[in-house]
Amino acid sequence: MDRIEVKGESIECWDCGASFYLTAEEAEWFDRRGLHKPRRCPGCRKARHKRNPPTNYDEIIAQAKALFPNDYRQGVRQ
Repeated sequence: MDRIEVKGESIECWDCGASFYLTAEEAEWFDRRGLHKPRRCPGCRKARHKRNPPTNYDEIIAQAKALFPNDYRQGVRQ
């Protein structure tokens, strides 16, 4: 199987306008997972992550089960 060469690229941040470099390895990592390449520089991504922390889905599911106990019998929603 032939390996496709992935080159790094310079990207302009959507938030601050600064240019940042996405290495070939980073681009391949995003591609393997089916993710879009980042549009924000590492600093803006970190700041955005602090403003909008990831969702705790376990907590949301527990709240839903408490509100609608009959809908979540034996772990399967009816």
